[in-house]
Amino acid sequence: MKLAVVTATVDPTRTSSFWKTWRENAGMYFQVVVVWNNREDEGPEAWRRETVADVLKLQGLVQPGDCVISQRGFGGVVSSFQQAVEYAALEMDADVVACLHDDVAIYERDWAAKVVKWFDARAQCLLLGFGGATGLGDPDIYKKLYAPHQLARRNFVSNMKDAEAHGKRVEHPTRVACLDGFSQVGRASFMRGAFKKLVEMGVRHHAYDAALGAFAKRAAGEAWMLPIYCHHHGGLTAVGDPRYQDWAKTQHPEGDEGFWKEAHEKVYEELRDVLPIDV
Repeated sequence: MKLAVVTATVDPTRTSSFWKTWRENAGMYFQVVVVWNNREDEGPEAWRRETVADVLKLQGLVQPGDCVISQRGFGGVVSSFQQAVEYAALEMDADVVACLHDDVAIYERDWAAKVVKWFDARAQCLLLGFGGATGLGDPDIYKKLYAPHQLARRNFVSNMKDAEAHGKRVEHPTRVACLDGFSQVGRASFMRGAFKKLVEMGVRHHAYDAALGAFAKRAAGEAWMLPIYCHHHGGLTAVGDPRYQDWAKTQHPEGDEGFWKEAHEKVYEELRDVLPIDV
């Protein structure tokens, strides 16, 4: 099976330091798609595809076929991943696409080979990641007046460097209801359909991790947490960047907080047939 890794960033220099851990510890060959948001030297075209070697100058980390998709301004995390997933599936012919935040360091030896092996051995697995929850949604979610926190995940498990700060450390593969947004790895056909649906729903950022888990459930598939040893620094991909926050305010009266509210409400309404989920 062929793996592609996609990520979105506003700072390719920072991305390269994490990318180094992806390459060095992968245990197999894979190609990368980087979506560069808010590229200030972008030309007249809204989107441009280039080779990573041309743009990032990452000596020793670049493989033939790696690609940068540049965007003038921001497009939102969901639309950035949607573009990258399409490119990985159609242009790279990937069987499995790993959507990783650009601030994730992966320390597990042969992590990519283990991911591909897991999909190859389990036909029902549509989605996996390196941190997830066995429960998604309040047990009485549609029996009460709507509130965003009703979409909260329950019983988070991982083998992250700081696993105990997020929930419980688990060192064996575990069936989950959803995965954290920092690592969403899925079969290419599933990921294409899922991100297309999210864009159609109008989700720009937030709650897409809950939606992906619910989409896998709706498709009668499985989601799994693989205990890959890693560290997610958090807050760097989008919300921690003041330029992103300024852009969000031009798109919604409440800025990124408005994105958060609208995403949760859209996911709540769309997935009534699936939520809550417990495994």
